[in-house]
Amino acid sequence: MLLHEPRVAALSRAAATARQKTRTGDAAAVRAAAGRRVLDRAEPAELPLVVNTVNGSTRPEPWPAGRRPQLARTAGNFDEWLEAVAAGHGVGVAPEPVARRHSHPGIRYLRLKNAPPVPVRLALPARDAHPPAECFSALALAA
Repeated sequence: MLLHEPRVAALSRAAATARQKTRTGDAAAVRAAAGRRVLDRAEPAELPLVVNTVNGSTRPEPWPAGRRPQLARTAGNFDEWLEAVAAGHGVGVAPEPVARRHSHPGIRYLRLKNAPPVPVRLALPARDAHPPAECFSALALAA
């Protein structure tokens, strides 16, 4: 394990200003959430969730049974996830570096407190790893 990254919530800027109900959830709830700077881990359970099923790190299962968010949309890759959130299909939850590295004019990122962090691991093949990868691994483990 290299480190743990905190999570953020991603909300649509357009849905935050919408006045009508969307087909995947209540725009008023999204609007209220998007107007804040921080959400509690439990709050996305009240909103429809967009999940990247291929390489995303958040699914409904980490929430307690009976308090899990409704799965509104699945995405097959990161770009599709971004666009689904920006289009207002639901809220996304991702590691904090997503907010720093992937700004999007249609998305507002909010700090998500009390959410379990995302573990970051380094994996190498059992044998014949590329020499710079082995060097990086040794440096990372020594830090």
